Parts: sequence; structure tokens; C-alpha cells
Amino acid sequence: MRIPKLADAIRLAEKYDAQLYLDCKSYDPDAMKVAIEEAGASPHRILPSIATLADAADFRAVLPSTPWIWYSAG
Repeated sequence: MRIPKLADAIRLAEKYDAQLYLDCKSYDPDAMKVAIEEAGASPHRILPSIATLADAADFRAVLPSTPWIWYSAG
């Protein structure tokens, strides 16, 4: 049995016109971009949660049209 990758989940979201909420404690926006491209899906299929404004700026630099949610822990 193969462990699904993020691209697999994005493909499934695309198939069912859904959006994936990604609760990210740490993440790599470049890897998210690669997964979206690998899935051949819209960048709007993912909705990551981002904890800091610095991370938000990094995310925007790589995926400028992809929505995201900012959360404040604590």
C-alpha cells in the first residue's frame, strides 16, 4: 500500500470541487506549489493556516493567488 502524497489529496479535492484546509505548524510553500502543479489543480484547492506574518509573506511570494488563513496561537 502506498502512502498518499499532498498532490493526491489535491487531485481528489479537484475531482470533487472541494478545498483542503491544511493545519500547518510548519510548512514549505515551495513544496505546496510543487504539489499543486503535480496535481494539475487550481491553487485555490488548498487553504493553509499560517501562524506568523513572516510565514504569510513567504507564502505570498511563492503562491500569490492562493488563499490562506492566519491563526494566532495562545
